[in-house]
Amino acid sequence: MAFDVAVADGGATVGEMARRSKAMAAINGSYFDIHKRSAITYLRQGRNLIDTTTTAELALRVTGAVRVHGRRVHIMPWNKGIERCYRCHHGSTLASGHLLLYQGKDVLLRSSGMGFVVDKHPRSAIALTSRGTVLLVTVDGRHPGYAGGMNLIELRHFLQQLGCTDALNLDGGGSSTLWAKGFNASGVANYPCDNHKFDHEGERKVANALVVVRRGKGVL
Repeated sequence: MAFDVAVADGGATVGEMARRSKAMAAINGSYFDIHKRSAITYLRQGRNLIDTTTTAELALRVTGAVRVHGRRVHIMPWNKGIERCYRCHHGSTLASGHLLLYQGKDVLLRSSGMGFVVDKHPRSAIALTSRGTVLLVTVDGRHPGYAGGMNLIELRHFLQQLGCTDALNLDGGGSSTLWAKGFNASGVANYPCDNHKFDHEGERKVANALVVVRRGKGVL
């Protein structure tokens, strides 16, 4: 098993990227321009710098990043200074945020728009437990009577109850999608809200996704 970041120029659903990558599981990645379907957060794959984080995103929510390299997943703090100096050429590094947990401690949830922290929305996150288990987590929302979503404080508490010591919030809202091979006909395991229906059909086209592949399988 190995982790990687799948990228879709012009956007693709998580399911499309997962199938293209021959993935076993996948979750939506970081933030993007919904009109251009282009990423607006840092992404490096090996020696190739693909995207950088916009100033607005750094101020609003990008305070963490995840680096994946084979079976290894590392969640770390992120800011403008770190991004400027970052030169790791091993694996793929994707910035996102907020960073929720780091080395077993709560991370201060600073933001230029506190509504993003305290309002309830669908959420996606990648997290690590104290035993090194990697969790891909989605929380459904925007489905009155079925799923109300979480704010970031609730999401962090939920992940702590699962035994997580490190956790990074990913893009949420209509982007939140968890895919698992063979789960059902589409592979979509949660209830994405982009079609405003409580079903598995509401996937949004996104700019990138975190994928789990069999070792030796390349990501396209």
